[in-house]
Amino acid sequence: LYVLLFILYVISMILEVRDRNVMYLNSDPYILLFMSFFALQRLPIFVLVLVIILNRESHPEGPAKSSRALLSVGALLDLINAFPLTIWSLTICKSEACGCSIFSVASYVDLLHFLYFLSQLFFFAFIRAEFQRNKDECRFMFLRDQQTQYDTKPF
Repeated sequence: LYVLLFILYVISMILEVRDRNVMYLNSDPYILLFMSFFALQRLPIFVLVLVIILNRESHPEGPAKSSRALLSVGALLDLINAFPLTIWSLTICKSEACGCSIFSVASYVDLLHFLYFLSQLFFFAFIRAEFQRNKDECRFMFLRDQQTQYDTKPF
């Protein structure tokens, strides 16, 4: 399903670029197709994050509250990446007089890049915390199994 969404996204992007050199935000069907497939690709990520954050009852040995907080902050900051930077640039700066472009330095788009970078750091912190928790749990299970195995053997 994800590969199909990616192929449809690439086809809509090619159709958009073929018709115009610059992508403008209007009601053109190609841009709506492009935006819908771009957003649909992000949907499984947010569904998975919501399942991890909200599914505490069925798996009590799941992530800790601090890990869930890291994941939720990372997911909220990642919402910025739900739309392409060209769309954000055209939405934030409607006119070229404001000096806002994708290729300018210290623009609003750079702030969006920084927030996206922060979301990646929060995702990394979540993955690191879960790795540490799972490593400790595996060590405990290994030691428990070894102790059980040698306690039951006769001398």
